[in-house]
Amino acid sequence: MAIAFILAIAFILAQPWFRRNKLNLPKPLKKLTGFNAFWYSHHLFVIVYVLFIIHGYFLYLSKKWYKKTACQPASDDQSGLLRADMLQGNNKPRMPRLMIDGPYGAPAQDYKNYEVLLLVGLGIGATPLISILKDVLNNIKQHQDLEEAVVESGVKNNKRKPFATKRAYFYWVTREEGSFEWFKGVMNEVAESDKEGVIELHNYCTSVYEEGDARSALITMLQSLHHAKNGVDIVSGTRVKTHFARPNWRNVFKHAALKHPDQRVGVFYCGAHGLVGELKRLSLDFSRKTSTRFDFHKENF
Repeated sequence: MAIAFILAIAFILAQPWFRRNKLNLPKPLKKLTGFNAFWYSHHLFVIVYVLFIIHGYFLYLSKKWYKKTACQPASDDQSGLLRADMLQGNNKPRMPRLMIDGPYGAPAQDYKNYEVLLLVGLGIGATPLISILKDVLNNIKQHQDLEEAVVESGVKNNKRKPFATKRAYFYWVTREEGSFEWFKGVMNEVAESDKEGVIELHNYCTSVYEEGDARSALITMLQSLHHAKNGVDIVSGTRVKTHFARPNWRNVFKHAALKHPDQRVGVFYCGAHGLVGELKRLSLDFSRKTSTRFDFHKENF
């Protein structure tokens, strides 16, 4: 109320008929109007500023205000810890009452059921798919360590359940070049550690002219020279070469169908709703026309 009252005073005294003293008011009231009153009333903004701070001081957030950008593979054993100190004496600790909401399964959690993965992410939608890549990469490293241990000891361990995924294609489409910095470490780690070529990475930047356009020819030439010389892409700053414009999704599905006949391919998409229809239609189309079966899973935000 105080903020509204002060702003009302400043607004009224700022009107031309008050500021220029055009009203026929009694002499005592006439001294309260005019330019001086307008000038001093607008210095009340200092009080308004203080009241704004006090007004929001006890305002608690009741809704989610953060972006869902956490990416952690299921195989990572690191987690947050909750520590409770036991009271000394005869006091018996009581278990707290826990209210559980869920669990709600994510569409991407079924990726371990497929030998071939086709991962498509738009912008920040790449986050859950990067988590899948990290899990695949961790299993690749464990498999390599296991093979080295078998060579050294000569004893083969068959207790470990084999990891189902044998091939993963990752397509990340983003508008801003700076977005590639988000997962730069993961990209470089995949390029260095995946010696068997299980994971295939494709980055697409839509803010640059499409490939084949004369305006992007110079960028493409410089990009190829820099990547061949230093092994680093000039657009993304990673070891993964960046393509321009949007992918031809029909060619992407065609490539997967030719590479993996008579297999089931898990298509996992996370991003805006606009691409869902096209990917779902292509999954059904290529499942009918080829021997490869595409199972489509989506997550929108």
